[in-house]
Amino acid sequence: RETDSAYRYGGEEFTIILPMTTREEAIVTAKRIQTELRKEAFSPVLGQEVYMTVSIGLVQYKPKEEMKAFVKRVDKLMYQAKNEGRDRICPES
Repeated sequence: RETDSAYRYGGEEFTIILPMTTREEAIVTAKRIQTELRKEAFSPVLGQEVYMTVSIGLVQYKPKEEMKAFVKRVDKLMYQAKNEGRDRICPES
């Protein structure tokens, strides 16, 4: 969608902003991203394929929330996804 945007946030971290999106719609989008990335194979060494995983923390912005608090919430969930075995989506309850 034209309203959506994606940014590189850190070395291997990306942020995807989905305005006017419900939690359920965001989970569907996250699953679609995860599925598409699983299809991509890389061959850093001849004869060896490597596949990407994606660990996703998913939160909804709260009106008037400080940006640091927002980023801290989503970052915590992203690391939870990594710590639970990677290639997971951890939405906020």
